[in-house]
Amino acid sequence: VRFFEAVALPFGAISAVTGFNRAARALRICLSRLLLLVVSNFFDDYCQLELEGLKVSARNTAEEFIDLLGWKISQSGKALPSFASEFVMLGAQISFEEADQGFVLVHNKPGRVESIRQMAKPFLEGGPPDARILQSLKGKLLFASSHTFGRCAQVATQSICHDCAGDQVDSTRQAVAFALSLLGDAKPRRVGPWSYLPPVVIFTDGACEQDGEVVSLGAVLIDPLSGRQEVLGAEVLAVVVQAWRAGGKRQVIFFAEIYPILIAKKTWAKLLEGRRVLIFIDNEAAKFSFVRNYSAQINATAMLPENAQLDFHSQALCWYSRVPSKNNIADAASRLAFESYVGFRKVAPIFSLLGGRGRRHRQLCLCQVD
Repeated sequence: VRFFEAVALPFGAISAVTGFNRAARALRICLSRLLLLVVSNFFDDYCQLELEGLKVSARNTAEEFIDLLGWKISQSGKALPSFASEFVMLGAQISFEEADQGFVLVHNKPGRVESIRQMAKPFLEGGPPDARILQSLKGKLLFASSHTFGRCAQVATQSICHDCAGDQVDSTRQAVAFALSLLGDAKPRRVGPWSYLPPVVIFTDGACEQDGEVVSLGAVLIDPLSGRQEVLGAEVLAVVVQAWRAGGKRQVIFFAEIYPILIAKKTWAKLLEGRRVLIFIDNEAAKFSFVRNYSAQINATAMLPENAQLDFHSQALCWYSRVPSKNNIADAASRLAFESYVGFRKVAPIFSLLGGRGRRHRQLCLCQVD
């Protein structure tokens, strides 16, 4: 038996990652401030950026400096690759192919999504839920979804935590399958410079009249960039309201507040592409459902994957905020009263989803139906 004094926390020890990140940050600061090198680290993966003509001297400088500090660098090709316009950092593939346009592309490294799909395959095919595997699957889904656009895996990961038991296991399977489907189709995340374009502003509202027998929705859009000011409103089909009442629910205002946001995103999808969007909601529970992209209400949870899918395709950056009911300019539209919208253009809401045909209302795709 040999005893020794550890000068650093070994991996696996409590706070080892935190301690390592501190050392990595110190090294990064030394390289950037003393030698003016453009460097960064992603946990234990290091990244160095340089102009084409300076890449050899920059690499030699960094290696010699680290050697002076007493750090040993693995010289294998996989651990120390050459400069390239595309490289991998801890599972994230970074590309500078569009750098001349001002964008850096981030996406999952080849094979990562397929490996997650293989891990989930026994569970998706009806196998019993294994707590250890599902926790690992949750972490991998979160990590993979962070390299694409939108929170496409949020419902799946929350469902693994809260619903993967008893009669809710099937909904968890559906959520995981949906997340894997979106991840498989995901485009790289485009990280660009700060945009000085004004955001699109959307107000939404839902209304329940006659003791909840008549449910309607409304939304107002204001785009300072194009000058467009538009309003929409419609009555929700009775069959959709009945689906929201599944399980004996009497109050459906929560669902009625979520629904118009999906309709607004679909109706104005073209305008929202790549834009920053401020969405004002006058229901606190609905707001937090969109912030988390998850709700304990199963009928609402069934709608939220559609929200992730709409954001996924539009690449819009949405921010959700609460607005008091008396200040919500979509209130009248939700009650189908459009007389006060002087200067606004009334548009027909689009209810069909991505891939839907025609103008037929397909709200049933947006809610849980037993």
